[in-house]
Formats: sequence, C-alpha cells, structure tokens
Amino acid sequence: MILLSTKHPQNSVYYLGSILLGIINSNSNNNLGVYNYFELLNEVQEVSMNRFLLILDWLYMLGKIDLDIGKGLKLCI
Repeated sequence: MILLSTKHPQNSVYYLGSILLGIINSNSNNNLGVYNYFELLNEVQEVSMNRFLLILDWLYMLGKIDLDIGKGLKLCI
C-alpha cells in the first residue's frame, strides 16, 4: 500500500516514511546505516525488509534522504 488506506494506514509508505524521517532526525549525529534504521523502525512499527526498502526508495526519490558512505543515512531537508 503506497497510498493511504482508511483500513490500515499504519501500513502505508507515507505513514512509515514519516516515522522513519523522525527516527533519522533524532539520530542524525550517530552515523547509523541502513540496517540500523531498519531495526529502529521495527521497534516502533514492524515492517518487512521489502517494505523498508520501498520506504527508503520513496524518500530518496522525494529528495528527503541521501546516503553518505562515511556518515550513513542523512536528511536532505
């Protein structure tokens, strides 16, 4: 479910992307990688790795996140 659903909005990429952006924002100084953020997101809302990668792709295409080899995932806001 990429678009918001009235039955299960917690499974949408929009909702999960907003949670992930909050997690990245709160851990911006820790230089965490992709798998670290997957584990942190799963502590808040359980998602599959496929769904997580879809969220990362969506946020990257929107220009909200970027990957820095030395610093891990970072916000581009």
